[in-house]
Amino acid sequence: MTRIEEFKNDIDDYEQTVHAIIGFINFYRWDDAKRSMRADTYVFQGMRLRPSAEYGKTTEQSSARTLTPDIAIFRHARSCVVAEVKKSFPEDSRHWHDDFSQLMAYDDDLEGWPTTNRRVSSKPFRRREAIPGRTQRNY
Repeated sequence: MTRIEEFKNDIDDYEQTVHAIIGFINFYRWDDAKRSMRADTYVFQGMRLRPSAEYGKTTEQSSARTLTPDIAIFRHARSCVVAEVKKSFPEDSRHWHDDFSQLMAYDDDLEGWPTTNRRVSSKPFRRREAIPGRTQRNY
């Protein structure tokens, strides 16, 4: 592949990623019953969130670390989504660890949401305890 073909391929990858982000966001914004976009849904790209102090004590993640998901979607305190967008994982599974660590860091009562106490409880939905055993054998 020539350098120009590689460059065009990189542009295509970027465009496809942007389209995936827009589609994911609109999935949460769309109200099928009203056939319109929800007015009560807030979308953030590059929103800065902080892990709770509890999470920082129990993992290698620092509680002072700022997390910046690709997408954060907020409807109300019981309906929030954080997302990382990846076109694909590298072929070499040894490079997957950072991506999984980043995803597990979002499985917390993150601080920085537009609520009165700046937090949203993730306790009913936490999965990070089940993930390490399933993923460690893969990288």
